[in-house]
Amino acid sequence: MFQYRCVELAHTFIFENANRGGIYVDATCGHGNDTRFLLNLTEGTGKVLAFDIQKEAILRTKKTLSDHPFKESAFVYLDSHENIDRYTSPDTVDCIMFNLGYLPGRNHQIRTEAQTTISTLEKCLMLLAPGGIISIISYYGKDTSSEEKDALLSYLPAISDAFIVFKTELLNHQNNPPINFFIIKK
Repeated sequence: MFQYRCVELAHTFIFENANRGGIYVDATCGHGNDTRFLLNLTEGTGKVLAFDIQKEAILRTKKTLSDHPFKESAFVYLDSHENIDRYTSPDTVDCIMFNLGYLPGRNHQIRTEAQTTISTLEKCLMLLAPGGIISIISYYGKDTSSEEKDALLSYLPAISDAFIVFKTELLNHQNNPPINFFIIKK
């Protein structure tokens, strides 16, 4: 039976469409699972930049990567994704992944916020290489504000047509299922 998992959808889409051997960003590294996934795309010649504002997330990510054959290609930063433009240049990044919300199993008060997410996305649009992909998973509901989701739903349709923007969501499920957003630079 089919099971919808938003992270698997993002991974599948990126795996099938992202350039290989380039520069990739995990904007919210959390436990390091997306960072590990992105390392596979480097094929040993690219690099992954991973960001989180929580020291625990940085430690967890480093542990998750400890046995990966390309772990030397990962650069993990205790910093906000708002500063992404300090670590890379315009038109160079092949994929950027966001999992919005809070670090699963941890303090729900420490989470991504609408204002910083939108300002970071504006920078990311400039950083994307042609064919580059931004994947955003928006978790919202009981423990998180819908403000960030609403900001995305307002901001994303207004992005220049130099990009393709789409979303997927479960329309017939209750309890605020996550929404996947994808942005592709033409």
